[in-house]
Amino acid sequence: MQQIIELFPPLVGAVIDITDVPDQVFSSKMLGAGIAIDPLENKIYAPISGVIKSVHLAKHAITIECINSFDILIHIGLDSVNLKGKGFNIFVKDGDLVKSGQILGEFDLDYIALNAKSLISPIILLDFDAAYFSITNVAQKFSNLATPIMLVTQYKQKNKPIINKSTNLITSEVITIQNSHGIHARPAAILSAIARNYAGDVLIEKNGKRANLKSIISILELSIEYKDKIQILASTENEIKAILEAINKSANKIEILKEEVLTSNKSLPKKIIDNKYFGISASDGLTSGKLIKIKRMQFEIKEKSTNISVEKNRFETALDKAKKDIEYHLSTNNQTQDLIQSNIMTAHLQIVTDPQIIGEVFDLISEGKTAEFALQTIINAHCQILEKTKNQLIIERQSDLRDVENRVLSVMPNVVKKETVNLNNENLPTILLADDLLPSDLLNLNKNIVGLVSVKGGVTSHVSIIAKMKKLPFLIGVDESILNLNENIDVVLNAEKGFLNTLPSKDELIEVEASLKKTEEQQKVNLRYRDKIAATIDGITINCLGNIGSLIEANDVLYSGADGVGLFRTEFIFLDRSSAPSIRQQEQIYESIANKLNDKPFMIRILDGGGDKAINYLNIPHEDNPALGLRGIRLCLEYKELLVNQLTAILRVFQKEKIAKNIKIMLPMVATIEEYCVVKEIINQIKEDLNILITPPLGIMVEVPSVALMSDVFAKEVDFFSIGTNDLTQYILAFDRNNSKVSDKLDHFHPAVIRAIGLVVKAAQLNKKPVSVCGLMASEKLAIPILIGLGVRELSMNLNNITDNKALISRLEHKKCEQIVSRCLNFSSSFEVRQLLSTEFAEELK
Repeated sequence: MQQIIELFPPLVGAVIDITDVPDQVFSSKMLGAGIAIDPLENKIYAPISGVIKSVHLAKHAITIECINSFDILIHIGLDSVNLKGKGFNIFVKDGDLVKSGQILGEFDLDYIALNAKSLISPIILLDFDAAYFSITNVAQKFSNLATPIMLVTQYKQKNKPIINKSTNLITSEVITIQNSHGIHARPAAILSAIARNYAGDVLIEKNGKRANLKSIISILELSIEYKDKIQILASTENEIKAILEAINKSANKIEILKEEVLTSNKSLPKKIIDNKYFGISASDGLTSGKLIKIKRMQFEIKEKSTNISVEKNRFETALDKAKKDIEYHLSTNNQTQDLIQSNIMTAHLQIVTDPQIIGEVFDLISEGKTAEFALQTIINAHCQILEKTKNQLIIERQSDLRDVENRVLSVMPNVVKKETVNLNNENLPTILLADDLLPSDLLNLNKNIVGLVSVKGGVTSHVSIIAKMKKLPFLIGVDESILNLNENIDVVLNAEKGFLNTLPSKDELIEVEASLKKTEEQQKVNLRYRDKIAATIDGITINCLGNIGSLIEANDVLYSGADGVGLFRTEFIFLDRSSAPSIRQQEQIYESIANKLNDKPFMIRILDGGGDKAINYLNIPHEDNPALGLRGIRLCLEYKELLVNQLTAILRVFQKEKIAKNIKIMLPMVATIEEYCVVKEIINQIKEDLNILITPPLGIMVEVPSVALMSDVFAKEVDFFSIGTNDLTQYILAFDRNNSKVSDKLDHFHPAVIRAIGLVVKAAQLNKKPVSVCGLMASEKLAIPILIGLGVRELSMNLNNITDNKALISRLEHKKCEQIVSRCLNFSSSFEVRQLLSTEFAEELK
């Protein structure tokens, strides 16, 4: 039976449509639907009876939890969090019961109006599930406290999320989370894998709430952040001790995905203006084509069953089949697919084996539900809980849950499948539209798919990562009404400016076609440089090498136009394994790539593990600051057997007659001369053991300030330098590139970074040692004139950038680059550097 829930105005003032709020986070409904009020009185009232879920530390925001399973956010003013509580007087606290119309607090109208961006105050319904509710705004120009401002229709009662009921457990001491990003998807997976090694219940508790430590989903739902205090609960003291030791050892294994800021310059409010659907650009690009909605296999879900044992057997059979399919995919493709796809499959394997989800499905089956209904119900419940965390990285993992749900249902015995087929547009450019794209949708796309549009999704989701990898324009967060459009219409997707034009004029279509043709022609022109040596107008040769991190990328090196491999990241050989690779396994990989390169340079970087690269089978102790801890060459010297085996494998390949002596060995994260000398001694010992006379050149990455400042000393010892601008920038400017609150300040165009590169190049030249740049800076067009002007003659870049950058180099004049660099070195900010480069090289960069 339907129920109508009345929400009353929490403020007195002018009512404003939420889409007209001058803040895109609210106007785009990222947080949810609602209304806004421009207040004329200073009191805040409860819009409904419920419980105070949270009062923000800055006192500008109050969240009320309604008994009907949704939350209401009252946000006083815009950007008012910056006032740090000044001007607010809140009368309630977390956990208080409140009645509709009760005064919650008051605020200083004049002070907030003068010091915040705006007094306009959004009232948002959070965690709002359209499957259970719908909203109707009551037309009011001026809020009337006695009249409802929103009507919420509840279609059916929401199921309460299943919680762990374990009792009689021993509790550990309090642990403070030191990871700056808290526990997100990857750390949850790692901790879950550790906990599953122990018998009995193992729980994690935060603020009185408990989760199953063996369940990734359960951990994520606690939304554990930096400096949060947690405790571990288990059946015995020995288990407690073992789990705490495991967690401490794994603390620095937690790989954190860098959070991208949703409110970037490319983000636009979710509106519909003149047939344009605005959203957020998850992958840049401009294209046009026919709009086609994605069609997936549909399943007929029956709710009730009369045979519990049969249903449990059906579920177990489907789980086992899905698990084996994923494991087969990983085992057969692990050495040929890119790491992104491998990581996605690994994440799906974790979900398929998640004990919390499996246990909850079995519980529902025991209540007389079918296997398919139980699975879908539990996945829905967990997706809703993830949404509640308000943590974008965690929220975006919902698509992986949905993907696994489809995978299991598709192999479940006796589930009726109603498979639908996409319109056949194989010969026409197609823009794919979906309510929510899943990772599996993108892994095997037809070549005619030229763009993607999705109502749901996030810029850090697996789908967005794949779209960027495939260079597909991708727009997310568009208004859901787009799903009502007819298919097969001509559209223009401009992910650069963040909109989809559903009714483009002929002139606009012609313009896009011309732009695409121009880009295609430019790429064809650039392809002329693919197999040429890159050289400036005045005859300075620049070697353009490629960065690779997998065997599939090694296959693309020669086709890309790379003059060789300037950085082979060997981490993929060591990660996502239960034990270290053997010497023979490594030897086969290095030999395979060396053979593909046909005598071209092959720079092998020794394992750069530790820090944010988890190696699960190493007992790495907990570190408060892993970025400055046991990582790179430090880790290799601590776990010497790993280093010796890797060097042995490389030297075995190097001594083979059929493979040219083009291999070089590069050491990561070197900070002292002593580290270099120790590795050199190890190589000499291996050389003696293998009875070989010649060894490859041994160089170092320049990633820390000590090497840049003492590059004149290092240059007398090392065989070559390779400047890793990503870490070098991080350490020179002291901004953690994995911390979203400061990472936006990182810029390799900062004069301090440019000066450091200049020091290294000068020292290398004086000692006649080669020097290259292999960080992101080497791929960026705007940076190439700077690097050439500094004297860099070797760039190692992303394979996709090589032909375009070779073409750019052919338009540059070395003398001009030198002159511009000398001016940049006198600047005080990266902004000035970028501005000068953009102006002086405008023609060359076209």
